[in-house]
Amino acid sequence: MTQYYDSMADRYRSESAQLKKRYDTYSLFRVLLALTVIFTAWWVIRSGQWIYALLPLLSAGLFVGCVKKHRAIQWQRRLSANLLNINREEVAFLLRKENANYDGNRYIDSTHFYTYDLDIFGKDSLFHYLNRTTTYVGEMKLAESLSRSFSPEEALSRQEAIRELSADPGRRQHITARGRMMPDSEAEYRKLVAWSENRDNEVSRAATTLSFLLPALFIGAAAGYITGIWSWKWILAAFVANLILTGTQLAKIRGELAGFKNVADIIRHYGLILTAIEAGPFRSACLVRLQEELGGQAGPELARLSKLFLKLQGINFDLGALVLNGTLTYHIHALRALLQWKQAHAARLHRWLEVMGETDALSSYANFAWNNPGYAYPVLHARPELRFEDMGHPLISEQARVNNTIHLTPVNFMILTGSNMSGKSTFLRAIGVNMVLAGAGAPVCAVKAQAGLLPVLVSMRQSDSLSSGESYFFAEVKRLKAIMDQLEKEPCLVLLDEILRGTNSNDKQSGTIGVIKKIIAHTATGGIATHDLAVCRLAEEYPDRLENRNFEVEIINDELVFDYKLREGVCRNKSATFLMEKMGII
Repeated sequence: MTQYYDSMADRYRSESAQLKKRYDTYSLFRVLLALTVIFTAWWVIRSGQWIYALLPLLSAGLFVGCVKKHRAIQWQRRLSANLLNINREEVAFLLRKENANYDGNRYIDSTHFYTYDLDIFGKDSLFHYLNRTTTYVGEMKLAESLSRSFSPEEALSRQEAIRELSADPGRRQHITARGRMMPDSEAEYRKLVAWSENRDNEVSRAATTLSFLLPALFIGAAAGYITGIWSWKWILAAFVANLILTGTQLAKIRGELAGFKNVADIIRHYGLILTAIEAGPFRSACLVRLQEELGGQAGPELARLSKLFLKLQGINFDLGALVLNGTLTYHIHALRALLQWKQAHAARLHRWLEVMGETDALSSYANFAWNNPGYAYPVLHARPELRFEDMGHPLISEQARVNNTIHLTPVNFMILTGSNMSGKSTFLRAIGVNMVLAGAGAPVCAVKAQAGLLPVLVSMRQSDSLSSGESYFFAEVKRLKAIMDQLEKEPCLVLLDEILRGTNSNDKQSGTIGVIKKIIAHTATGGIATHDLAVCRLAEEYPDRLENRNFEVEIINDELVFDYKLREGVCRNKSATFLMEKMGII
């Protein structure tokens, strides 16, 4: 896969070099045309040859055209540079040198049923591995999709969309490159949403009428002064009247701009992404639905909104604002246009941005699928059953990963044994992480897969809570209670790792046995890892509900050897005593 990214990086490196040459050429033309405008204007005025006045005008027109072309090339240069960086970063990522993407640390929640235990968020987490979003709302939607349950119908629809996006990396990269044109932030996003929801501001009818009449009075006074009919005092009076009128609306203007820093640029940035989404075309029902929600309007309307904000922000430029408002009440008209846009489109703005975020998040999954062509899209259903053939943990490199096949149903809840470091916890996490991926519509780290989309309930890594005064043990008991309550409501996937570590061995054993009996009394799929061989004897008591599996360790040439392969039955070999003796501890 690195070959593809290397070839694309070479392509954009070459394109960037060509664009730089064109940029430099037009930079030179800009200077030459500017000098031409100045020289020809000076020559015409000095010589009095007004017949040649067309020359500086023509030169000025060429200069304006050159400036526009220069800006367009600059835009292409930035786009090409972003595409080059995207491909470089993917190469570094696949070679496991660096992952420069946000790790989702803000979404860590130790109380969630599985995200904390399965390392869904944080450094080197699943989110960190997946994340290619360029917008805050995209990042939020990606985090949300990893933290919630989807119905089989929703997951299948997402799966179809991810397949489509994955098959077209060029289009995905161009949307991502546009998204990188402007750094996004939660603060700016939330301010924009709050702005769209506040529609109380308006320009009164009287102020609107005067905003047309007073500029007309100013123009009439100027014309009267030129023709000698009126005194210059009338011009001054009209100018002051326009300023006073604008001043009456100043608080409303400031209110629309309150808290914003780079709002015009950020809205333009959103508009560019939405324009690319609207361009399509898409085939999958999910993407077609998202595209239809934009109605072909979102991109152009956000471009217009960006310009309206830019106009209104001109109130902050003192001299220019003084002239424009003293003559034309410019910023009253800019305010009216902005408020009219808000009345017409603000109700849809939040949804437009959500569509942008959902597409951004789906693109991250599509990038994951493209980078892992050997992963399987699971067959999804609603039965409490999962089957993974040659399954591994997606965050472990292919070279280091050991895959196993697993088939779990409510009649073979798994009791998993094995010594420390044998791979029990990693295996349970692999099941959980792949189920989270399957539920989000993504491919899973397996050759073949079938998955019933069950709520995922995990207890592997509880922590002391200093803020609430809870101990590790009490936090774990609370989690187990929540799991039992959820099992009362619906079938679930349950993954437990060495529970009740905060109590004595007899209490732990009886408590673990009680938990397993309570779990199998409901419709539960999954497994529990334990070191207690007495717990394994439950499989003899409930042969139709429990089965023993293990990860074994061997001692070869006086060394511990782990093969990380799942076996039937109970683990027999011990590693702790051997390892401590070998290290001279005992």
